[in-house]
Parts: sequence; C-alpha cells; structure tokens
Amino acid sequence: MSNRHPNASSPLAKLLGQSTRISKKIAKQIIRFHRMSHTELIAHFNGNRFSSFCSLQTPKNELFYGLEGRKLFFELAEALVKYAPELQGRVDLEKIIGAVKKSYVKQFIVGGMSIDNEAVKDMLEYALGDIKLSFDAYKHYIPCVFFVGSSPDEFSVGPVKFVRTSALFSSMVPPGWDTQDNDEALDRQTTIDYYKEYPWVACIEVGLCEYNASFEMAIYACATALNIIRVCLGSGVTDEVRLSTDASSDLKSAKIWGSSSGELEWSHSYKFKSPSGPSNWYESLNEGDGGRIKSFFGAVIEKTCTFGEHSELSGRLIDSVNWFGDACLERSPAASIVKYVTSIERLYLASSEFGVKSRFVNRVSKILSDFELSSDHLARQDASEVYNLRSTLVHGGSSPRTRETLLQKVKAEKLAQGCILCAEQLYLVIFDAFDPKSPEELEAAMRQYDAQGLQWCIDKARTRILSLQT
Repeated sequence: MSNRHPNASSPLAKLLGQSTRISKKIAKQIIRFHRMSHTELIAHFNGNRFSSFCSLQTPKNELFYGLEGRKLFFELAEALVKYAPELQGRVDLEKIIGAVKKSYVKQFIVGGMSIDNEAVKDMLEYALGDIKLSFDAYKHYIPCVFFVGSSPDEFSVGPVKFVRTSALFSSMVPPGWDTQDNDEALDRQTTIDYYKEYPWVACIEVGLCEYNASFEMAIYACATALNIIRVCLGSGVTDEVRLSTDASSDLKSAKIWGSSSGELEWSHSYKFKSPSGPSNWYESLNEGDGGRIKSFFGAVIEKTCTFGEHSELSGRLIDSVNWFGDACLERSPAASIVKYVTSIERLYLASSEFGVKSRFVNRVSKILSDFELSSDHLARQDASEVYNLRSTLVHGGSSPRTRETLLQKVKAEKLAQGCILCAEQLYLVIFDAFDPKSPEELEAAMRQYDAQGLQWCIDKARTRILSLQT
C-alpha cells in the first residue's frame, strides 16, 4: 500500500501544471496587446522601446506579448528543459525559446486548442521534437598553436586528436579542388589559408546536439586537453600553446616613447607563433607515467563530449584541470595564485566550514608527502605561504602589484600541479574505498584519509571491491 498523500502530485504533473499556468498568462498578454488601439500600441512602444521586439509570427499576422510575455516564454523554455533533461547542454536557450514559441503558435493560436495540461504536454512534445531535428554528431577541426618540434604527425588526449595541419589537408582536401573558379572554391581557399597559419589542428567529435552547442563543447574539450598538457609539462613551456579561438597577445608589437632629451624613440618586435617545445615533449606525453596520466584525464573529456553525467569526482577533476590551465594563461601573477589555489580546493576541499586554511595546509602536505612529491615540512610551509597570500590578495590585505606575488606564483603552480597529478592515483583509491556521490560524502572520505592514512584507504578499497565481487 502506498504511503503517498492522496493530494500529492507527481513531479511531471506539477511541471505540466506550472507550464499550463505560464501558457495562460502568455495568452492574457497576447489578448492585452491585441485589444490596444494603434495609438495605444505606439504609445506603449515609445515608453517600452524593446517591447516591440516581443512578438509571435502567425500565418495571418503578428501578435505582440510585451516584455512580461518575453519573461514568461523564458520560463516556459526552462520548463521544457526540466521536462526533457537530455536537452541540457545540447542546445542554447534562445533555440529552445524559439521552438517553444513556434509550438505555442501551432497549438494554441493556429490550432485553437484550449490551454490545459494535456494540450500543454503536446506543445512541449512538439517543441522537443522540433529541437531534436537539428541534432547531429558533428566533428570539429579547430586550429591551434602547439609544439613544432620533431614528433609524429598526430597524437591524442582522450577523444581530442591533434594533427599537423599539413598532414590533415593532404588527406582531406580532394585533388583538383583548387582549379575550380567559383565563390565556393574562394571561400574554401580563404578558410584553408587561415588554417595554414597554425601548425596543428585539434579534431574532436561531439555527441548528438545542435550545432552551436556542439561547437562550444568542442572548444571546451580541446581547451581541457591543452590544460591537461599544461598540468603535465608546466606553464613555462606551454605559455604560447593555445587554440585559435583563445584570447592572446599580439604577435607583432611596437612602442614609441619620449625621454627627457625630447627625442622620440621607437622599437618593434615579432613573437614566433609556434614554439618548438621541449625536445622530448612527445615521449613525455605518450610514454610511461605521462601516457598513463594523459589517458586517465582524457577519459574524463570523453564523458564530457558524449554529454555523460559527471560523477562527484570526475566533475571536480575536470574543473581543477581547467582552473589550473586558466592560471597558467593569466598575465597577472596575483590572479594566477588565486586560480592555482582554487584548483587545489576544487579537488580536495568539499566543505567551506570553519578551518579551511588548516585543512588546506594539512591535506596538501599529506598528499604530496604520501606520494613522495615533497617532504611534509616543505609542502606544509609552501602551502601555508601560498594560502596566506591568496587570502590577503582576495580580501584586500595585499596589493596584486607587490613583487611577492611573482615569487609565490611558482610555488602555487608547483603545489597545484602536484595535487592534480596525485589525483590520478588518490581519486581511484577514494572511489574504490568510498564512492562519494556528493560534496558531503567526499569531505567525509577525505577526513578518513586525513585521520587513517593512505594505506588504510587502500586496504579499505581492496576489501570493498572484494565484497562487491562476491
């Protein structure tokens, strides 16, 4: 026998009820504007200049609904995402709003249906079907700056494949295409000329979604792949590595200035776009520990590109890697320190309760010493100094312009890099031992690690795996 209250309704029924109320309010707005005289309508638009853009196109006329109606269509689009959660991340909100408006016109204006739960459900289903018609699995080719030193013509980070531009076009451009004399050939030539300015192209296939969302996901996945490389190799040799879509400093620069003599002086410089990179960069990323680490992080990108739901741990892992990458690219040393510390906090601190600093210092020093990346004393000292500076920078006790930030930036990067690399092993132990599914459960697991030690967690993981197998 069910313990459900007789007046309780299911989440779907509540959602449909809410959507029906919103739809009725939109109808009231449409009627309100429809009843206005031409003079009243002009007066309203003069006082509400953006209201004239808020309308529905029907086969016969244009129906205005005003700024209030615009807000209601926004709410209806949000309701559709709740109705069909699989849309999350696969299509931008403006596309959803457009589909909902089209469906509203079809169902209630052209179709003349009464606005009730059943008709609203049909409206949502029609909008959902219309959106999914635009879905496809797109493969994107994004130019990027990467090392031009000796290496094979391609390498991969998870689902992201980096291919030398020359090798890519030699395999994908059909013979004789450049002999054509038409606008299409000109557009293609212009595009290829742009790509050839970059030494590499990042290739990635994204799961079923709308094109704009697919492109944004491709950029995110490729940027994450480059950030993984930054974690492996550090900021010093990767400062010029970037996607063509990233913001960057100009390759050419010039300066004009005057001195006390009254004469003008000038200079210009040119920065190479394609760094040669470390002589062994390919081996470092593809063999031994580097290959294992790259494979581990690459699997997280794979889940992102297929719109898989991230676990508590994998979500934190990919966020931490991207905080680290953002820190590497920061021009301000102070901002870099804040982001490096945030990268560590995202990995290992799942609670903001009192005592964050002490937990940060204790946890970082324990992790780095447990995995033999630093002595406990040195790691504790560096973590304390970096966290103190981060706090004074954020809360105004220290100026970002002080030279102290330059000295501490290197320490902050080293700490963050070590903590992320340790996660490749520690996260597997935490998952096998505790399988945390929420921030609270992760914090509880980390406290167990703090108190009992790494070996205790490894033993617990083995015991738990054996129990699950039997």
